[in-house]
Amino acid sequence: MFSLMLKTLRRRNLVPAMSETERAALEAGDVWIEGELFSGRPDFRRMLAEPYPELTPEERAFLDGPVEEVCARTDREEVRRTRCLPPEVWALLRRHRFFGLGFPKRYGGHEFSALAQSTVYGKLATRSLALSSVVLIPNSVGPGELLLEVGTDEQRERYLPRLPGEIRTLDDAIIGHHHGLMFYTIGQREGLGIGGIKGSDGNPWYVAGKDPGRNILRVVQGVDHPALFNRRLRTGKLHWIAGSAPTLPLVCTARIRYRQADRPCLVTGAPEGSGIVEFREPQRAVTPGQSVVFYDGEDCLGGGVIEQAL
Repeated sequence: MFSLMLKTLRRRNLVPAMSETERAALEAGDVWIEGELFSGRPDFRRMLAEPYPELTPEERAFLDGPVEEVCARTDREEVRRTRCLPPEVWALLRRHRFFGLGFPKRYGGHEFSALAQSTVYGKLATRSLALSSVVLIPNSVGPGELLLEVGTDEQRERYLPRLPGEIRTLDDAIIGHHHGLMFYTIGQREGLGIGGIKGSDGNPWYVAGKDPGRNILRVVQGVDHPALFNRRLRTGKLHWIAGSAPTLPLVCTARIRYRQADRPCLVTGAPEGSGIVEFREPQRAVTPGQSVVFYDGEDCLGGGVIEQAL
């Protein structure tokens, strides 16, 4: 039927001419089963045999959990009347990272498939079109999407980790929410927003680690908690004042903070010019991204950027 219609339109010169821009756009990609539908003679057996995508267990759990909870907390009539989502719904959207559905997990997103994302939008739309749009737009045309598609690595590392997430203890108990992992440093006490926790010992909370894959900030209680201390660390490429590396392993002293006293350590080489530093005594709050600087008495030997506490 479609082929007959197309032949009739062409015979009567009713088919509009295609511009070069339109032709380039059409030839730039490919088609899926819609190609069969518009061919005029669709092969339904081939269409039914296509390997259609399925939701993963993680995606199904998100739909059955956070998505259902957000829908249950959203009153369609109230949203229509006030033209605003209630604060508790905004809190749920931030807590469960609805604005990072397709973002890679290394940046705190869910890294969901296109099928999962469209299913989430569709489910939210059954409750409120406004709610669905609020989630859809940042995930499709927001600045984060632009950074992923056309941004530089430096821009991605600087801006994308700002996604809010959960604050958890080492036992995985959720006790608060952070505003983005990039705003916190190992050993930090201020600005966590953690109040009195039932069953805790009343000591202050400190940042003990970050889990970028799950966008979780790990905290512990007490300034001398063992989780805040490490004897070893791994650096990026080491840089030496003399221009060339000394004989390794090297016994010297080092600082991981500006006002810290020099600490005895052993520096050994690692692949690609990086290094492993082992201190004589455990050091508090070894922080990736900060620098470790080596000394021989008063002489600065060199240093490198800390990549990981070991």
